[in-house]
Amino acid sequence: MKLPWIWILLVASVGFNVFFYVGYLNAKRTALELQSFHGRAELFAKPLQLDPHQRQVFEKMLTDAARKRAQVREARLPQVKTFLNELAKPQPDQKVLLDYADQDAMRDYRRTTVLLMRDFMAVLKPQQKQKFIAEILKKAESNG
Repeated sequence: MKLPWIWILLVASVGFNVFFYVGYLNAKRTALELQSFHGRAELFAKPLQLDPHQRQVFEKMLTDAARKRAQVREARLPQVKTFLNELAKPQPDQKVLLDYADQDAMRDYRRTTVLLMRDFMAVLKPQQKQKFIAEILKKAESNG
Protein backbone atom coordinates (compact mmCIF):
# COMPACT_ATOMS: atom_id res chain seq x y z
CA MET A 1 0.00 0.00 0.00
CA LYS A 2 2.86 2.43 0.78
CA LEU A 3 4.81 1.55 -2.35
CA PRO A 4 2.74 3.78 -4.73
CA TRP A 5 3.34 6.82 -2.50
CA ILE A 6 7.07 6.27 -2.63
CA TRP A 7 6.97 6.22 -6.43
CA ILE A 8 4.81 9.36 -6.51
CA LEU A 9 7.27 11.17 -4.22
CA LEU A 10 10.21 9.95 -6.31
CA VAL A 11 8.61 11.16 -9.54
CA ALA A 12 7.72 14.51 -7.93
CA SER A 13 11.28 14.88 -6.63
CA VAL A 14 12.77 14.13 -10.05
CA GLY A 15 10.32 16.60 -11.62
CA PHE A 16 11.34 19.36 -9.24
CA ASN A 17 15.02 18.64 -9.84
CA VAL A 18 14.55 18.82 -13.62
CA PHE A 19 12.57 22.07 -13.25
CA PHE A 20 15.29 23.72 -11.16
CA TYR A 21 18.09 22.42 -13.39
CA VAL A 22 16.42 23.88 -16.51
CA GLY A 23 16.03 27.18 -14.64
CA TYR A 24 19.70 27.10 -13.70
CA LEU A 25 20.75 26.48 -17.32
CA ASN A 26 18.55 29.34 -18.54
CA ALA A 27 19.98 31.71 -15.91
CA LYS A 28 23.52 30.65 -16.83
CA ARG A 29 22.86 31.23 -20.55
CA THR A 30 21.40 34.67 -19.83
CA ALA A 31 24.37 35.56 -17.61
CA LEU A 32 26.79 34.56 -20.37
CA GLU A 33 24.84 36.67 -22.88
CA LEU A 34 25.04 39.68 -20.57
CA GLN A 35 28.83 39.45 -20.50
CA SER A 36 29.15 40.44 -24.16
CA PHE A 37 28.16 43.72 -25.79
CA HIS A 38 26.18 42.02 -28.54
CA GLY A 39 24.52 39.71 -26.03
CA ARG A 40 23.29 42.69 -24.01
CA ALA A 41 22.15 44.37 -27.21
CA GLU A 42 20.24 41.27 -28.28
CA LEU A 43 18.46 41.05 -24.93
CA PHE A 44 17.60 44.74 -25.28
CA ALA A 45 16.30 44.37 -28.86
CA LYS A 46 14.41 41.10 -28.44
CA PRO A 47 11.18 42.64 -27.05
CA LEU A 48 11.11 45.11 -29.98
CA GLN A 49 10.65 42.32 -32.56
CA LEU A 50 12.62 44.17 -35.23
CA ASP A 51 12.12 43.50 -38.93
CA PRO A 52 15.26 43.07 -41.11
CA HIS A 53 15.55 46.78 -42.00
CA GLN A 54 15.07 47.84 -38.38
CA ARG A 55 17.62 45.25 -37.29
CA GLN A 56 20.11 46.68 -39.80
CA VAL A 57 19.60 50.23 -38.46
CA PHE A 58 19.88 48.91 -34.87
CA GLU A 59 23.16 47.13 -35.66
CA LYS A 60 24.51 50.27 -37.35
CA MET A 61 23.59 52.35 -34.30
CA LEU A 62 25.42 49.91 -32.02
CA THR A 63 28.49 49.69 -34.25
CA ASP A 64 28.76 53.45 -34.71
CA ALA A 65 28.26 54.10 -30.99
CA ALA A 66 30.93 51.53 -30.09
CA ARG A 67 33.35 53.07 -32.60
CA LYS A 68 32.74 56.56 -31.20
CA ARG A 69 33.11 55.29 -27.62
CA ALA A 70 36.49 53.76 -28.54
CA GLN A 71 37.62 57.01 -30.16
CA VAL A 72 36.65 59.00 -27.07
CA ARG A 73 38.39 56.51 -24.79
CA GLU A 74 41.57 56.70 -26.88
CA ALA A 75 41.48 60.50 -27.04
CA ARG A 76 40.98 60.77 -23.26
CA LEU A 77 43.77 58.37 -22.32
CA PRO A 78 46.51 61.05 -22.07
CA GLN A 79 44.21 63.18 -19.88
CA VAL A 80 43.42 60.21 -17.66
CA LYS A 81 47.13 59.42 -17.28
CA THR A 82 47.90 63.04 -16.37
CA PHE A 83 45.09 63.02 -13.81
CA LEU A 84 46.19 59.73 -12.25
CA ASN A 85 49.85 60.78 -12.12
CA GLU A 86 48.85 64.00 -10.39
CA LEU A 87 46.54 62.14 -8.01
CA ALA A 88 49.38 59.78 -7.03
CA LYS A 89 51.61 62.66 -5.92
CA PRO A 90 51.97 63.31 -2.19
CA GLN A 91 50.66 66.86 -2.70
CA PRO A 92 48.46 66.79 -5.84
CA ASP A 93 47.76 70.09 -7.55
CA GLN A 94 44.08 70.79 -6.99
CA LYS A 95 43.85 72.84 -10.19
CA VAL A 96 45.01 69.86 -12.31
CA LEU A 97 42.49 67.59 -10.57
CA LEU A 98 39.61 70.02 -11.02
CA ASP A 99 40.56 70.75 -14.64
CA TYR A 100 40.24 67.04 -15.34
CA ALA A 101 36.86 66.91 -13.59
CA ASP A 102 35.62 69.92 -15.58
CA GLN A 103 36.42 68.43 -18.99
CA ASP A 104 33.48 67.45 -21.11
CA ALA A 105 35.16 64.98 -23.43
CA MET A 106 31.98 62.91 -23.58
CA ARG A 107 29.87 65.70 -25.14
CA ASP A 108 30.75 64.69 -28.70
CA TYR A 109 30.00 61.04 -27.90
CA ARG A 110 26.63 61.94 -26.38
CA ARG A 111 25.72 64.06 -29.41
CA THR A 112 26.62 61.20 -31.75
CA THR A 113 24.60 58.77 -29.65
CA VAL A 114 21.56 61.06 -29.64
CA LEU A 115 21.65 61.33 -33.43
CA LEU A 116 22.06 57.56 -33.81
CA MET A 117 19.09 56.97 -31.51
CA ARG A 118 17.04 59.48 -33.50
CA ASP A 119 17.79 57.58 -36.71
CA PHE A 120 16.87 54.28 -35.08
CA MET A 121 13.63 55.66 -33.63
CA ALA A 122 12.67 56.91 -37.10
CA VAL A 123 12.34 53.33 -38.39
CA LEU A 124 10.39 51.98 -35.42
CA LYS A 125 6.63 51.56 -35.23
CA PRO A 126 4.84 53.46 -32.42
CA GLN A 127 4.55 50.35 -30.21
CA GLN A 128 8.24 49.57 -30.72
CA LYS A 129 9.13 53.15 -29.80
CA GLN A 130 7.20 52.81 -26.55
CA LYS A 131 8.97 49.54 -25.72
CA PHE A 132 12.37 51.03 -26.61
CA ILE A 133 11.78 54.07 -24.38
CA ALA A 134 10.49 51.81 -21.58
CA GLU A 135 13.65 49.66 -21.78
CA ILE A 136 15.88 52.74 -21.67
CA LEU A 137 14.00 54.12 -18.66
CA LYS A 138 14.16 50.76 -16.89
CA LYS A 139 17.92 50.62 -17.45
CA ALA A 140 18.37 54.25 -16.33
CA GLU A 141 16.35 53.65 -13.17
CA SER A 142 18.23 50.48 -12.28
CA ASN A 143 21.61 52.21 -12.74
CA GLY A 144 20.53 55.39 -10.99
